[in-house]
Amino acid sequence: MTPDLVYALADQARRHSGRVVLHIGFSEEAAHLLHAGSDIVVQPSRFEPCGLTQLYALRYGAIPVVSRTGGLAER
Repeated sequence: MTPDLVYALADQARRHSGRVVLHIGFSEEAAHLLHAGSDIVVQPSRFEPCGLTQLYALRYGAIPVVSRTGGLAER
């Protein structure tokens, strides 16, 4: 992630602080909480050999909306 992109995202998070939260990094606990609290998980990928995100979404009862590519494409 480029510094310009980080700055732009942080700026948008500040401007919409009541509705947008920016967290750069990864927390397994937060990932589980986000999946558990989601109704829909959107994963727009150009290439995904075997994504686990959509499987986590299904596990928590969320609907995965994915690109038809790689391991995400249902055949």
